[in-house]
Amino acid sequence: PMGGIYPLGGWRLNMQFKWADGGEAIMRTDPLTGEQQKVMIVDYSNTDLKAVKRFHTGSHYLELGVTVTNLFNQKRIYTGGMSTSQYNNYKESLKFPFEEGDEHGNDKWGDWDRDYIDTGWFEAPIFLNPRRIILSLSLEI
Repeated sequence: PMGGIYPLGGWRLNMQFKWADGGEAIMRTDPLTGEQQKVMIVDYSNTDLKAVKRFHTGSHYLELGVTVTNLFNQKRIYTGGMSTSQYNNYKESLKFPFEEGDEHGNDKWGDWDRDYIDTGWFEAPIFLNPRRIILSLSLEI
């Protein structure tokens, strides 16, 4: 204890985890047969953390909090933030199961972390939900 205060004790923690199946997307439809070539979309997951400590100060309470959104700093690509040429280059660089030869692979729509995948040189607007750390302080009178 430090002056009757236990800095490491009395914290309340709350973690929230979300997961969603990415589903699938249609990449091409044959105009003659109507046959569709589909690919899987990367699943979504995210973890947020909130920690709060309450201090009794005479007749008042002081509450210190920290919130961390996207705790593990998971990147999720947002193709809507791409220019048309960046989008086309990204799409062409992926290797899908329905492709043949060197283009054949198991990529999913939303993959970005392989050397051959072209996300362009300006990546800032295409990644959603960067980690954020928010500190809060409140006084209850």
